Amino acid sequence: MRGEELLVLFGDIDARYIEDAARGSSVGAHLRRLGAAATTAAVVIGALHAAGVFGGTVAPAVRVHPETGLPLLSVAEPNAPGGFEADLAYDISEYVNGAPWTTETALSTLPVYRNVKYSDRTEEEQQTMMETYLLELAGRLGLEEGTYTVAPQERTSSLMLYADGIEIWLDSMMTARITFEPALVLSEGYNVPTHGANCGTYEEILSAAGYLRETYAELLDMDQPIPNIMGGFYDFNGEQHYDISFYEGGGDVSQQIVACEFQSVTFFTGYDGSLPLIVLHNEDLSQKAGDYPVISWEEAMELLLAGNFITTVYDDIPAPTEDRVETVDIVYRFSAGNEYYMPYYCFRVELPEMEVGDLHRYGRYYVPAVEEEYLVEMPVWDGSLF
Repeated sequence: MRGEELLVLFGDIDARYIEDAARGSSVGAHLRRLGAAATTAAVVIGALHAAGVFGGTVAPAVRVHPETGLPLLSVAEPNAPGGFEADLAYDISEYVNGAPWTTETALSTLPVYRNVKYSDRTEEEQQTMMETYLLELAGRLGLEEGTYTVAPQERTSSLMLYADGIEIWLDSMMTARITFEPALVLSEGYNVPTHGANCGTYEEILSAAGYLRETYAELLDMDQPIPNIMGGFYDFNGEQHYDISFYEGGGDVSQQIVACEFQSVTFFTGYDGSLPLIVLHNEDLSQKAGDYPVISWEEAMELLLAGNFITTVYDDIPAPTEDRVETVDIVYRFSAGNEYYMPYYCFRVELPEMEVGDLHRYGRYYVPAVEEEYLVEMPVWDGSLF
Protein backbone atom coordinates (compact mmCIF):
# COMPACT_ATOMS: atom_id res chain seq x y z
CA MET A 1 0.00 0.00 0.00
CA ARG A 2 2.87 2.35 -0.22
CA GLY A 3 3.50 2.71 -3.94
CA GLU A 4 1.61 6.01 -4.06
CA GLU A 5 3.84 7.56 -1.40
CA LEU A 6 7.09 6.33 -2.92
CA LEU A 7 6.47 7.23 -6.54
CA VAL A 8 5.81 10.83 -5.61
CA LEU A 9 9.58 11.03 -5.24
CA PHE A 10 9.70 10.92 -9.05
CA GLY A 11 8.33 14.20 -10.33
CA ASP A 12 7.70 12.70 -13.77
CA ILE A 13 5.42 9.90 -12.60
CA ASP A 14 3.54 11.26 -9.62
CA ALA A 15 0.34 11.45 -11.69
CA ARG A 16 0.00 7.66 -11.47
CA TYR A 17 -1.64 7.81 -8.11
CA ILE A 18 -2.72 11.40 -7.57
CA GLU A 19 -6.25 11.64 -8.90
CA ASP A 20 -8.11 14.85 -9.78
CA ALA A 21 -6.29 17.09 -7.31
CA ALA A 22 -8.54 20.03 -8.08
CA ARG A 23 -11.64 18.22 -6.83
CA GLY A 24 -11.54 18.14 -3.03
CA SER A 25 -13.69 15.84 -0.93
CA SER A 26 -14.06 15.15 2.78
CA VAL A 27 -12.39 11.87 3.67
CA GLY A 28 -14.71 11.47 6.63
CA ALA A 29 -17.71 11.33 4.31
CA HIS A 30 -16.48 8.07 2.81
CA LEU A 31 -16.31 6.04 6.01
CA ARG A 32 -19.26 3.68 5.63
CA ARG A 33 -21.01 1.95 8.54
CA LEU A 34 -19.54 -1.51 9.09
CA GLY A 35 -22.69 -3.42 10.01
CA ALA A 36 -24.84 -4.10 13.04
CA ALA A 37 -22.17 -6.02 14.96
CA ALA A 38 -19.81 -3.06 14.94
CA THR A 39 -20.12 -0.90 18.05
CA THR A 40 -19.28 2.76 18.59
CA ALA A 41 -16.06 3.51 20.46
CA ALA A 42 -16.77 6.40 22.79
CA VAL A 43 -13.19 7.48 23.29
CA VAL A 44 -13.20 10.92 21.68
CA ILE A 45 -10.26 12.27 23.66
CA GLY A 46 -8.22 9.22 22.74
CA ALA A 47 -9.10 9.72 19.08
CA LEU A 48 -7.97 13.33 19.29
CA HIS A 49 -4.67 12.26 20.82
CA ALA A 50 -4.19 9.70 18.06
CA ALA A 51 -4.87 12.39 15.49
CA GLY A 52 -2.11 14.52 16.95
CA VAL A 53 -4.44 17.27 18.21
CA PHE A 54 -2.67 17.37 21.57
CA GLY A 55 0.79 16.85 20.13
CA GLY A 56 1.51 13.27 21.21
CA THR A 57 0.86 9.69 20.17
CA VAL A 58 -1.42 8.46 22.95
CA ALA A 59 -3.37 5.26 22.51
CA PRO A 60 -7.07 5.26 23.42
CA ALA A 61 -8.34 2.84 26.01
CA VAL A 62 -8.01 -0.73 24.77
CA ARG A 63 -11.21 -2.74 24.34
CA VAL A 64 -10.85 -6.48 23.98
CA HIS A 65 -12.90 -9.37 22.67
CA PRO A 66 -14.69 -11.01 25.62
CA GLU A 67 -13.70 -14.55 24.62
CA THR A 68 -10.28 -14.35 22.96
CA GLY A 69 -8.93 -11.24 24.70
CA LEU A 70 -7.70 -9.85 21.37
CA PRO A 71 -7.87 -6.05 21.10
CA LEU A 72 -10.84 -4.75 19.14
CA LEU A 73 -9.80 -2.83 16.02
CA SER A 74 -10.82 0.51 14.56
CA VAL A 75 -11.26 0.78 10.83
CA ALA A 76 -8.64 3.08 9.34
CA GLU A 77 -9.89 6.14 7.52
CA PRO A 78 -9.00 6.16 3.82
CA ASN A 79 -6.28 8.59 2.87
CA ALA A 80 -5.74 9.99 -0.62
CA PRO A 81 -4.48 13.57 -0.41
CA GLY A 82 -5.71 15.70 -3.28
CA GLY A 83 -8.02 13.13 -4.81
CA PHE A 84 -8.92 9.45 -4.66
CA GLU A 85 -7.39 6.04 -5.24
CA ALA A 86 -8.03 4.69 -8.72
CA ASP A 87 -6.19 2.96 -11.56
CA LEU A 88 -6.37 3.32 -15.34
CA ALA A 89 -6.21 0.53 -17.95
CA TYR A 90 -7.56 -0.19 -21.41
CA ASP A 91 -8.68 -3.54 -20.00
CA ILE A 92 -8.43 -4.97 -16.49
CA SER A 93 -6.61 -8.01 -17.91
CA GLU A 94 -3.52 -5.77 -18.17
CA TYR A 95 -3.25 -5.70 -14.36
CA VAL A 96 -0.72 -8.10 -12.87
CA ASN A 97 0.11 -8.83 -9.25
CA GLY A 98 2.75 -11.24 -7.98
CA ALA A 99 1.65 -11.08 -4.34
CA PRO A 100 1.28 -14.47 -2.58
CA TRP A 101 -2.51 -14.31 -2.03
CA THR A 102 -5.02 -15.31 -4.70
CA THR A 103 -8.74 -16.05 -4.56
CA GLU A 104 -7.81 -19.75 -4.37
CA THR A 105 -5.85 -19.24 -1.15
CA ALA A 106 -7.48 -20.64 1.99
CA LEU A 107 -6.90 -18.53 5.10
CA SER A 108 -8.36 -18.89 8.59
CA THR A 109 -6.35 -16.16 10.34
CA LEU A 110 -4.05 -13.25 9.59
CA PRO A 111 -1.80 -11.39 12.02
CA VAL A 112 -2.49 -7.88 13.26
CA TYR A 113 0.32 -5.69 14.58
CA ARG A 114 0.37 -2.75 16.94
CA ASN A 115 2.20 0.36 15.79
CA VAL A 116 5.32 0.61 17.96
CA LYS A 117 4.70 4.35 18.26
CA TYR A 118 2.01 3.40 20.76
CA SER A 119 4.38 1.21 22.80
CA ASP A 120 6.65 2.19 25.69
CA ARG A 121 9.69 2.49 23.43
CA THR A 122 11.63 5.67 24.11
CA GLU A 123 12.88 8.07 21.46
CA GLU A 124 16.43 7.06 22.33
CA GLU A 125 15.64 3.39 21.75
CA GLN A 126 13.97 4.20 18.44
CA GLN A 127 16.95 6.31 17.37
CA THR A 128 19.38 3.51 18.26
CA MET A 129 17.35 0.99 16.27
CA MET A 130 17.28 3.30 13.25
CA GLU A 131 21.01 3.98 13.41
CA THR A 132 21.76 0.25 13.67
CA TYR A 133 19.63 -0.52 10.62
CA LEU A 134 21.11 2.34 8.61
CA LEU A 135 24.65 1.10 9.27
CA GLU A 136 23.54 -2.42 8.35
CA LEU A 137 22.27 -1.14 5.00
CA ALA A 138 25.57 0.65 4.41
CA GLY A 139 27.37 -2.66 4.89
CA ARG A 140 24.97 -4.48 2.56
CA LEU A 141 25.77 -1.86 -0.08
CA GLY A 142 29.49 -2.47 0.39
CA LEU A 143 30.16 0.95 1.95
CA GLU A 144 33.16 0.92 4.27
CA GLU A 145 33.21 2.77 7.56
CA GLY A 146 34.67 6.23 7.12
CA THR A 147 33.35 6.63 3.56
CA TYR A 148 29.99 8.01 4.65
CA THR A 149 28.38 10.30 7.22
CA VAL A 150 25.09 9.98 9.10
CA ALA A 151 23.02 12.96 10.17
CA PRO A 152 19.55 13.42 11.72
CA GLN A 153 17.11 15.56 9.74
CA GLU A 154 15.86 18.72 11.42
CA ARG A 155 12.18 18.80 12.42
CA THR A 156 11.73 15.14 11.47
CA SER A 157 12.55 11.81 13.08
CA SER A 158 14.44 10.57 10.02
CA LEU A 159 18.12 9.92 9.39
CA MET A 160 20.25 10.53 6.29
CA LEU A 161 23.38 8.71 5.22
CA TYR A 162 25.62 10.50 2.72
CA ALA A 163 28.24 8.74 0.63
CA ASP A 164 29.85 9.35 -2.73
CA GLY A 165 27.01 9.00 -5.25
CA ILE A 166 24.65 7.45 -2.69
CA GLU A 167 22.15 8.82 -0.19
CA ILE A 168 19.98 6.77 2.16
CA TRP A 169 16.97 8.39 3.81
CA LEU A 170 15.51 6.32 6.66
CA ASP A 171 12.21 7.42 8.20
CA SER A 172 10.63 6.53 11.54
CA MET A 173 8.59 3.70 9.93
CA MET A 174 11.90 2.06 8.94
CA THR A 175 11.44 2.73 5.24
CA ALA A 176 14.79 3.35 3.56
CA ARG A 177 15.06 5.17 0.23
CA ILE A 178 18.42 4.63 -1.47
CA THR A 179 19.07 7.13 -4.26
CA PHE A 180 21.96 6.97 -6.71
CA GLU A 181 23.38 10.06 -8.39
CA PRO A 182 24.10 9.46 -11.16
CA ALA A 183 21.63 6.63 -11.61
CA LEU A 184 23.16 3.16 -11.85
CA VAL A 185 23.58 1.71 -15.34
CA LEU A 186 22.27 -1.84 -15.59
CA SER A 187 23.68 -4.52 -17.86
CA GLU A 188 22.61 -4.57 -21.49
CA GLY A 189 19.35 -6.45 -21.92
CA TYR A 190 18.28 -5.83 -18.33
CA ASN A 191 18.06 -2.04 -18.45
CA VAL A 192 14.32 -2.21 -18.98
CA PRO A 193 12.16 0.86 -18.23
CA THR A 194 9.27 0.01 -15.90
CA HIS A 195 7.26 3.07 -16.91
CA GLY A 196 6.94 5.59 -19.70
CA ALA A 197 6.57 5.46 -23.46
CA ASN A 198 9.33 2.84 -23.72
CA CYS A 199 7.99 0.67 -20.88
CA GLY A 200 9.10 -2.94 -21.24
CA THR A 201 6.71 -5.83 -21.58
CA TYR A 202 5.80 -7.94 -18.57
CA GLU A 203 8.13 -10.71 -19.79
CA GLU A 204 11.06 -8.28 -20.22
CA ILE A 205 10.49 -6.80 -16.77
CA LEU A 206 10.28 -10.26 -15.20
CA SER A 207 13.63 -11.11 -16.84
CA ALA A 208 15.12 -7.87 -15.47
CA ALA A 209 13.83 -8.84 -12.02
CA GLY A 210 15.86 -12.05 -12.22
CA TYR A 211 18.97 -10.00 -12.96
CA LEU A 212 18.27 -7.62 -10.07
CA ARG A 213 17.73 -10.54 -7.70
CA GLU A 214 21.17 -11.94 -8.51
CA THR A 215 23.00 -8.60 -8.67
CA TYR A 216 21.60 -7.23 -5.41
CA ALA A 217 21.31 -10.47 -3.44
CA GLU A 218 23.30 -9.05 -0.52
CA LEU A 219 21.12 -5.96 -0.31
CA LEU A 220 17.93 -8.06 -0.50
CA ASP A 221 19.21 -10.27 2.35
CA MET A 222 16.45 -12.87 1.78
CA ASP A 223 16.63 -16.66 1.88
CA GLN A 224 14.00 -17.07 -0.86
CA PRO A 225 13.46 -13.73 -2.64
CA ILE A 226 10.25 -13.90 -4.67
CA PRO A 227 9.77 -11.33 -7.45
CA ASN A 228 6.51 -9.40 -7.43
CA ILE A 229 5.87 -7.67 -10.75
CA MET A 230 2.86 -5.50 -10.04
CA GLY A 231 1.01 -2.98 -12.16
CA GLY A 232 0.18 -2.77 -15.82
CA PHE A 233 -1.85 0.39 -15.26
CA TYR A 234 -1.44 3.69 -17.11
CA ASP A 235 -1.02 7.34 -16.20
CA PHE A 236 -2.99 10.21 -17.71
CA ASN A 237 -0.50 10.41 -20.57
CA GLY A 238 -1.32 6.85 -21.57
CA GLU A 239 2.06 5.51 -20.38
CA GLN A 240 2.07 2.09 -18.76
CA HIS A 241 3.94 1.31 -15.55
CA TYR A 242 4.99 -1.61 -13.36
CA ASP A 243 6.79 -2.06 -10.04
CA ILE A 244 9.56 -4.60 -9.43
CA SER A 245 9.51 -5.76 -5.82
CA PHE A 246 10.82 -8.73 -3.87
CA TYR A 247 9.57 -10.36 -0.69
CA GLU A 248 10.72 -13.28 1.45
CA GLY A 249 9.16 -16.48 0.14
CA GLY A 250 9.96 -18.66 3.15
CA GLY A 251 7.22 -19.65 5.57
CA ASP A 252 3.50 -20.19 5.04
CA VAL A 253 1.25 -17.98 2.95
CA SER A 254 0.34 -15.81 5.94
CA GLN A 255 4.01 -15.06 6.57
CA GLN A 256 4.54 -14.36 2.88
CA ILE A 257 1.64 -11.88 2.85
CA VAL A 258 3.18 -10.04 5.79
CA ALA A 259 6.60 -10.01 4.14
CA CYS A 260 5.12 -8.73 0.87
CA GLU A 261 3.22 -5.93 2.62
CA PHE A 262 5.70 -4.83 5.27
CA GLN A 263 9.21 -5.96 4.36
CA SER A 264 9.60 -5.72 0.60
CA VAL A 265 12.34 -4.23 -1.56
CA THR A 266 11.32 -2.26 -4.65
CA PHE A 267 13.54 -1.22 -7.59
CA PHE A 268 12.52 1.86 -9.58
CA THR A 269 14.03 2.24 -13.05
CA GLY A 270 13.99 5.43 -15.08
CA TYR A 271 12.80 6.12 -18.60
CA ASP A 272 16.16 4.91 -19.93
CA GLY A 273 16.20 1.74 -17.83
CA SER A 274 18.78 3.05 -15.36
CA LEU A 275 18.37 2.55 -11.62
CA PRO A 276 17.99 5.80 -9.61
CA LEU A 277 16.13 4.47 -6.56
CA ILE A 278 15.71 1.39 -4.36
CA VAL A 279 13.19 1.41 -1.52
CA LEU A 280 13.35 -1.04 1.37
CA HIS A 281 10.44 -1.50 3.77
CA ASN A 282 11.36 -2.88 7.16
CA GLU A 283 8.36 -2.06 9.35
CA ASP A 284 8.86 -2.95 13.03
CA LEU A 285 6.45 -5.85 13.67
CA SER A 286 7.66 -6.68 17.17
CA GLN A 287 4.32 -5.66 18.73
CA LYS A 288 2.07 -8.43 17.41
CA ALA A 289 -1.51 -8.07 18.64
CA GLY A 290 -2.42 -11.60 17.64
CA ASP A 291 -3.74 -13.80 14.85
CA TYR A 292 -7.28 -12.73 14.00
CA PRO A 293 -9.99 -14.84 12.35
CA VAL A 294 -10.62 -13.61 8.82
CA ILE A 295 -13.56 -13.78 6.47
CA SER A 296 -13.37 -15.12 2.93
CA TRP A 297 -13.20 -12.83 -0.06
CA GLU A 298 -16.71 -13.99 -1.01
CA GLU A 299 -18.00 -12.78 2.38
CA ALA A 300 -16.13 -9.54 1.87
CA MET A 301 -17.80 -9.18 -1.52
CA GLU A 302 -21.20 -9.47 0.15
CA LEU A 303 -20.24 -6.71 2.58
CA LEU A 304 -18.97 -4.57 -0.30
CA LEU A 305 -22.25 -4.88 -2.18
CA ALA A 306 -24.16 -4.12 1.04
CA GLY A 307 -22.28 -0.82 1.35
CA ASN A 308 -19.96 -1.89 4.18
CA PHE A 309 -16.63 -0.52 2.92
CA ILE A 310 -14.28 2.42 3.10
CA THR A 311 -13.15 4.29 0.01
CA THR A 312 -11.87 7.61 -1.22
CA VAL A 313 -14.04 7.41 -4.35
CA TYR A 314 -16.41 10.37 -4.40
CA ASP A 315 -19.86 9.99 -2.88
CA ASP A 316 -21.64 11.00 -6.09
CA ILE A 317 -20.31 7.87 -7.86
CA PRO A 318 -22.85 4.99 -7.75
CA ALA A 319 -22.15 2.29 -5.16
CA PRO A 320 -20.38 -0.86 -6.39
CA THR A 321 -22.39 -3.56 -8.14
CA GLU A 322 -21.21 -7.11 -8.74
CA ASP A 323 -20.82 -6.66 -12.48
CA ARG A 324 -18.41 -3.75 -11.91
CA VAL A 325 -16.07 -5.56 -9.48
CA GLU A 326 -12.95 -6.57 -11.43
CA THR A 327 -10.19 -7.60 -8.98
CA VAL A 328 -9.64 -8.38 -5.32
CA ASP A 329 -6.39 -8.43 -3.32
CA ILE A 330 -5.41 -8.63 0.34
CA VAL A 331 -3.54 -5.58 1.61
CA TYR A 332 -2.62 -3.99 4.93
CA ARG A 333 -3.64 -0.35 5.35
CA PHE A 334 -1.22 1.35 7.69
CA SER A 335 0.37 4.69 8.40
CA ALA A 336 2.22 6.37 11.25
CA GLY A 337 -1.11 7.43 12.79
CA ASN A 338 -2.78 4.00 12.91
CA GLU A 339 -2.55 2.19 16.23
CA TYR A 340 -3.02 -1.23 14.62
CA TYR A 341 -2.04 -2.56 11.21
CA MET A 342 -4.86 -4.80 9.99
CA PRO A 343 -5.65 -6.59 6.70
CA TYR A 344 -8.30 -5.54 4.18
CA TYR A 345 -9.70 -6.91 0.96
CA CYS A 346 -9.07 -4.34 -1.74
CA PHE A 347 -11.64 -4.44 -4.55
CA ARG A 348 -11.11 -2.60 -7.80
CA VAL A 349 -14.45 -1.47 -9.16
CA GLU A 350 -14.95 -0.12 -12.67
CA LEU A 351 -16.15 3.49 -12.77
CA PRO A 352 -17.68 3.97 -16.23
CA GLU A 353 -18.72 7.50 -15.23
CA MET A 354 -15.03 8.49 -15.05
CA GLU A 355 -13.37 7.03 -18.13
CA VAL A 356 -10.39 8.88 -19.58
CA GLY A 357 -10.69 8.53 -23.35
CA ASP A 358 -10.32 4.81 -24.06
CA LEU A 359 -8.89 4.17 -20.59
CA HIS A 360 -11.20 2.63 -18.02
CA ARG A 361 -10.92 3.79 -14.43
CA TYR A 362 -11.05 1.40 -11.47
CA GLY A 363 -11.68 2.78 -7.98
CA ARG A 364 -10.40 1.03 -4.88
CA TYR A 365 -12.81 -0.08 -2.17
CA TYR A 366 -11.68 -1.68 1.10
CA VAL A 367 -13.48 -4.20 3.31
CA PRO A 368 -11.86 -5.32 6.60
CA ALA A 369 -10.64 -8.91 6.36
CA VAL A 370 -10.94 -9.61 10.10
CA GLU A 371 -14.25 -10.94 11.36
CA GLU A 372 -16.75 -8.23 12.21
CA GLU A 373 -16.96 -9.12 15.91
CA TYR A 374 -13.38 -7.84 16.28
CA LEU A 375 -14.20 -4.38 14.90
CA VAL A 376 -15.33 -1.17 16.56
CA GLU A 377 -16.64 1.77 14.63
CA MET A 378 -14.47 4.77 15.39
CA PRO A 379 -16.25 8.15 15.09
CA VAL A 380 -14.70 10.41 12.45
CA TRP A 381 -13.40 13.59 14.03
CA ASP A 382 -14.85 16.62 12.23
CA GLY A 383 -12.30 19.13 13.48
CA SER A 384 -14.30 20.40 16.46
CA LEU A 385 -13.28 19.96 20.09
CA PHE A 386 -16.80 19.64 21.54
